[in-house]
Amino acid sequence: STAIETKPHTTSTSQIPQNITTTITDQNKTSASMSGSEADKQYDTSIDAILDTIRNEIKKIRPADPTQYIVEHLGKSKINVPLPDSCKLIVSRTPDALTLKPLTVVVFGASGDLAKKKTFPALFGLYCNGLLPLKNAENGKVSLSILGFARTEYSQEEFHSHIRPLLEKANPAYKCHVDKFLSHVRYVSGESYHDATGFRKLRAALEHHEGWNKLPVDTAAFKGIVDSTKDEASEQKGNRLFYLALPPTAFIETCTAVRENLVNCYGPEAADKQAATAKAGSDGPNDFWTRVVVEKPFGHDTKSSTVLADALNRLFSESQIFRIDHYLGKEMVQNVVALRFANHVFSSVWNGNHIHSVQIVFKEQIGTEGRGGYFDKFGIIRDVIQNHLCQILALIAMEKPKTLSAEDVRDEKVSLLRCIQPVAVRDCVIGQYTAPADGSMKGYKEDEGVPADSKTPTFAIMKLHINNDRWNGVPFILKAGKAMEDKCVTVRIQFKEELRPFSIAIPLPSDELSLDEATDPCKQPARIMGPNRNELVIRAQPNEAMYLKINTKNPGLAGDDRAADQETSRSDLTVTELDLNYGKRFNVRIPEAYESLVNEAILGNGTNFVRRDELEASWRIFTPLLHAIDKGEVPVREYRAGTRGPSEAEDLIQSTGYRRSRDYFYKQMSASKI
Repeated sequence: STAIETKPHTTSTSQIPQNITTTITDQNKTSASMSGSEADKQYDTSIDAILDTIRNEIKKIRPADPTQYIVEHLGKSKINVPLPDSCKLIVSRTPDALTLKPLTVVVFGASGDLAKKKTFPALFGLYCNGLLPLKNAENGKVSLSILGFARTEYSQEEFHSHIRPLLEKANPAYKCHVDKFLSHVRYVSGESYHDATGFRKLRAALEHHEGWNKLPVDTAAFKGIVDSTKDEASEQKGNRLFYLALPPTAFIETCTAVRENLVNCYGPEAADKQAATAKAGSDGPNDFWTRVVVEKPFGHDTKSSTVLADALNRLFSESQIFRIDHYLGKEMVQNVVALRFANHVFSSVWNGNHIHSVQIVFKEQIGTEGRGGYFDKFGIIRDVIQNHLCQILALIAMEKPKTLSAEDVRDEKVSLLRCIQPVAVRDCVIGQYTAPADGSMKGYKEDEGVPADSKTPTFAIMKLHINNDRWNGVPFILKAGKAMEDKCVTVRIQFKEELRPFSIAIPLPSDELSLDEATDPCKQPARIMGPNRNELVIRAQPNEAMYLKINTKNPGLAGDDRAADQETSRSDLTVTELDLNYGKRFNVRIPEAYESLVNEAILGNGTNFVRRDELEASWRIFTPLLHAIDKGEVPVREYRAGTRGPSEAEDLIQSTGYRRSRDYFYKQMSASKI
């Protein structure tokens, strides 16, 4: 009846008594700092307020059937008392030694996509997890300052608005802490990455923060500090991390400007002191470190990488340089060492006596999407295989390190990489994607900035050989591609099969028989084929998981002739898996790769960063092939976007003897067969 109709739903709270609205608003403001019991009380108070408001409205309208009214009309009413935002508390987990000294993180390229999408969300993630030093453990003063530097002109408010949406998206449960985090973030602009005025501003900000004072918010006060700064840098009084979210062409000029303007504790003596301090395991009260994080690609071949490394080592010691490869920050990649060396069931069979082949696969469904001009300078081998996949290979195949120290782990990785033969052209297939049949994506050469005669691969697959006792004869397949049929990063370790009693004899094809065998049926050999091979699959993305394919008996009844009939016996097996799905097994948030690596850089742990000799050993494997591709000596095969790549790629996989599991689908995956 019209007597109980209400107005359309709105978020207005005009009907809520003023005292209730004020109470709930105040609770929203303070929810972030409450303990668990206080938050429960706050929640109960809000529920009571909602129910009181509903009761008052029903008493005002007085419907004939209050229950029916609530069921039919409550969702359309103006009743809307906002519950307090769910906001998690931040519990400090920062080592005390780190909180005793100011920490300044300087992000170069702060206005770019990498910094916006990865670096600042990573810093916010560490902030929310209590892993950044917010206050000095002794005097309670501010310990953290984050400075963004780029060429784009931004006010402080404009820069905060630029990065805010990505911070809120990265950690929705901590949205209420974004403003507090941004209070530690300041932005400085300069005409270039060696601009004297810009670096004077940076130095002023650094020295002001290390004087244990907050940076002034208003521009006039900040300008006054800059104008009063001397040309010479004062003594460093805090820890400094410089993050270069920049292309490699800007590394040297930026690091030179950092060295000349922002670092005055560098030199052989300072480097030796830092190394000795790190070895001792703790810093003294007046020991401050300086670290530089640089992004890949680090050069484009052996020679250019060496030139770049030499230039950096003239400015900073190797212990101060952290070459970041974000795949080394992925949870499942970091788990490889524990999987191999903490589980005897795997460590005892992790060799060529038991393993048939290893595949490391990277697939993206997207193409270059307007970045073709940039991508064409590098290609999929330089962009993905030489660094990401090669680093995973080193962890999969290296020998057991003496300890888990950064240097012992990296020593073994280097030893392994030096055992790998340079990739031969005959062991590689490269390709470029073309537009799909439905026209939903442009072909690679149709993307902006890509030359019509480009030979740059968007797809590559190659077979590597490791010359040592453990892996002699085991093919390692590295595969990467854009515009593929699926998105994933997986490692497939396929074991050799058991031949009896579940094997069957399969006649060889006629083209594999000799003339004598083809004419005499009694001489025709057969191939013995066992059941499906066991395969350990490590999926780094999406949905981190690890599962082992095993053969089991099909459940249910079987015929009496099963034991006597090989084919029937073999068909009584099915493939299933021992499955560890991280999202289901562990009730924790898995950190983003950049978050993990930035944390390790702050702590000075270089285990998951690339050392110079690792880089040199890796480039040695791929440089001859890359030069052959650049000269046009390797044919570029076309493949349609949305497919598995060129048909020749499948031929290369089959030539290794790799065998796909028959009639098997992993239930957690999409419909694609694996």
